[in-house]
Amino acid sequence: MEKLIQQILEWPIIVQGALGSGLFWLLLRLGQKVFSIATEFASKFSKAIKKGKLKTLLLKYRGILAASNGQTELSTTHQVALIYISLRYFIKGLIWICFGIVFQGLIGTLGVVGFIGGLYYLFQALSRVQYIDPEKATEEKVNDFQRQLDSLEN
Repeated sequence: MEKLIQQILEWPIIVQGALGSGLFWLLLRLGQKVFSIATEFASKFSKAIKKGKLKTLLLKYRGILAASNGQTELSTTHQVALIYISLRYFIKGLIWICFGIVFQGLIGTLGVVGFIGGLYYLFQALSRVQYIDPEKATEEKVNDFQRQLDSLEN
């Protein structure tokens, strides 16, 4: 492993930067996919997770439909609500990472736990503002999400 790292360090800086960017992009995509699968799995067992996911999807899809119907104020309200929700998770993620940094010097395992907890909350924040293709936003989907949410609340 050390030989591989030494060999990469001998490459031109621009190639190292491109490699690092590609690796970062790959890790981000992989993390999003793993988080999405884990959330889908957990939502089968947790009513609260399922309700939160449905409420977020309703906000996203209603905002897209409002924008396509020319209701920019309503669309903006939905977007601001999603950003507000994601900020809560973002701040929690930063707090977990800070605790990880602080406690890593005392007990290394606590640092790892802090970083993993931080990643969890950062992926939660990202899922709240993740892009949805406007072509997929239909009134039927919104109604389906609302029916699912109503059945969970009853």
